[in-house]
Amino acid sequence: MLLLPHDFNKEQVSMPTNQKLTPSLHKVTWSEVSKKVRAKNPQLAEIIDNLNPGPEYYLYKANYPFGSEISREGPLYLPNKKHQLISLNDPRTNSEIKKDLDYHLNNSPLTLILENSVELFIAQNNQILPFYALLSEGSIFGTWGVLASTPALQPFCIYSMTAGARSLFMLAKISEKGKHNKLIKAFGLNMNPPKNALDHWHAFREIAQHPEFGEAWYSELLFFPKKWIESIRNDPAWKPLENFLLRKAWDDTNGTRSQYTWDLFLAMIQHRRKINADQYMTETVKNLLCLGASHATDFGIAPGFAPAIDNLAGPIQRLQEIYVDIYKLSNYAPIIMQPKTLGTNNDQPIYYSLSHKNTTMPFARKGEISKIFDIYNLKNLLQKYLDSILDMNTNFSQETLLDLPNIDQYTFFHADHKEYRSIYATNNIPYEDVNFKNIPHGGEREFPSNSSFINGCIRIKKKSKKKQTVIE
Repeated sequence: MLLLPHDFNKEQVSMPTNQKLTPSLHKVTWSEVSKKVRAKNPQLAEIIDNLNPGPEYYLYKANYPFGSEISREGPLYLPNKKHQLISLNDPRTNSEIKKDLDYHLNNSPLTLILENSVELFIAQNNQILPFYALLSEGSIFGTWGVLASTPALQPFCIYSMTAGARSLFMLAKISEKGKHNKLIKAFGLNMNPPKNALDHWHAFREIAQHPEFGEAWYSELLFFPKKWIESIRNDPAWKPLENFLLRKAWDDTNGTRSQYTWDLFLAMIQHRRKINADQYMTETVKNLLCLGASHATDFGIAPGFAPAIDNLAGPIQRLQEIYVDIYKLSNYAPIIMQPKTLGTNNDQPIYYSLSHKNTTMPFARKGEISKIFDIYNLKNLLQKYLDSILDMNTNFSQETLLDLPNIDQYTFFHADHKEYRSIYATNNIPYEDVNFKNIPHGGEREFPSNSSFINGCIRIKKKSKKKQTVIE
C-alpha cells in the first residue's frame, strides 16, 4: 500500500511526481495545536485553554492518506516510524504509545478531526453499512470509552474506519476493461476493473495513493492520551471538559437511543393499519423514515447519498479529472456520490436507491420483482405510514419523527416511469437538484440518468414550504 508525506501541510497541494504518500504520527503539545483546534472546534479549544494544560499533557497528531484504514473491525491502526500502519495491539507498536492510547479496548481513543473527514462503517456480506454520515473537521469521536462508568455493551469489533469516505462511488459506469487499462498504463497499477459500486473505492484509493496522482489528500486526527482521560474522570477542575464531552456524546447518539422506540411505533402503525407488505418493503419504508428524521440531527443512524460537491470526502476533483482525461469517461459527468444526512444545517437533498442498499436487509424475496413495480408499491406504502402519523393529530416539535410529514418531501424516480402515476423521470433530477451540476469537475457533461443507482431511487429533501405535499 502506498502511504502520506511526513509532516505534510495542507497548503502543499502539489507534490513532486516521485513523492510517495506516507502516514505519519507526531507527539505535540497543546500550545502547538491550540490555534488549529480553535479554528475547527472553538468551544472545545476555549475549555482546554482555560485548563491551561502543561507539556506533560501532550497529544498525538496523525496524518492518514485517503483510503487508509484507521481501524479494521475494532483495533486502531497507527503510523509507525517506518510510516507503515500497524494495529495498536501489534507487538511492534511503541510501548509508550500503546500505554497512552490503549484505554478503550484497542479501539479509537478520544479523537478530534483536524483536517478533512473519516467514515465509520460495518463491512458485512459484500455490503458497506455506513454508521452516521461522514465525520468531518471539528468532529469528536471515541467519547463512549472516556465517559462510560461500566464496560460498553457494544461489539466494537465490528466497526471499521477509513480516511475519507469508504462509501464513495461514481454514478457512471467505470468498469470498461479497455478504458480501465488506460489507468493501469498511466499509473502502473495492478488492479482489476471494478465489478460494482462497492469496488469503486478500491480503484479510487489505489489511484489517489500513487506517487503520480498529483495531489496529497489526508485526514489529520488528534488523539488524546490516557493522562487526559484520567484528569477528565478524576480532577474536579476538568469538569467543564467532561460536561462538554457528555453533551456531545448525548447529542450524537440521539438517533441510536431512539431506534428501539421508533421500531415499536412503526410496528404499531403496521398493526393498526393492517399493512400486509413483505418484510423487505416494510424495512425499506422504515429506512426512508429514518433518513427523513435525520433533519433533526447531524448524526442519523444510517445516511443517504448525495453528489460530492467539494473535496471533504476525498480528492474528488482530481479523481474526476483523471476519469475524464485518462479513463476517457464517455460523455457522462463524473459524479461521485458520498454518504450524507439531511442534517440540521444542510439543505442539500439526499437519495436512497433500491440498487444500493446501505442498511442490513436479511430478508430473502421469492422470484424476480421489477424495480419499477417495487418503487411504485414503496411509494404507496410510505404514504400509508405518513398518513398514519398525520392522523395521530399530535402537536410535537419538529425535532421528532412525528413532525416528519411537515418537514420532509419524498420523490420517486425511474427511467421507465410513463405507466406509473407520480413516478418521475430520472433525467429530471439534475434540473431539480443543482448539486449534480455543481460538482468540482465536469458538471457540464451529460447526467447518467440510466445509472443503476439513479434508476429506482428516492429523493428526500426538506420542504421549502410546509404546505407542500409529503410525497410528490
